Amino acid sequence: MTDVDDELEPEEPPLVGIEDFDDEADATEAARALVEQGIGATVQLMVAEEPDEDDAAVDADPDADAEAVPARPVGEIFFRLLVLDHEERRALEVLGLVEPSARPLANPVEPMVREKAKIPWKRIVPIYLLALILVPAAAFYFTYLVVSR
Repeated sequence: MTDVDDELEPEEPPLVGIEDFDDEADATEAARALVEQGIGATVQLMVAEEPDEDDAAVDADPDADAEAVPARPVGEIFFRLLVLDHEERRALEVLGLVEPSARPLANPVEPMVREKAKIPWKRIVPIYLLALILVPAAAFYFTYLVVSR
């Protein structure tokens, strides 16, 4: 392949693992809950592998969280829930894994009011006149010309 072809191929979106499930039905149900909230989610089948040396060095860090997920036995099959990286925080909130963050109103002093869409009457009335008056009148006139010959 050439460099141009590589530039044209779409890159895969960056996916982030949110939670691991032992059962596919549970993972699918969690993904369904996220999709209902407008968050793109997918479930991927995973097989536990031995941790790399780099991962072992990170795990040996004494500052690591006390609630770290225990390592799975090598070869164990599990299901990972994946979402796009920019939707990670919202997905965690929807699943109840973190507290929802407070989102301030755009203008807290002024309540949000839904504005009605303006109706473009200047376009609707001429179309109405053209369709319901001029077209039948023109059709009658042309029919009269053709029949009267």
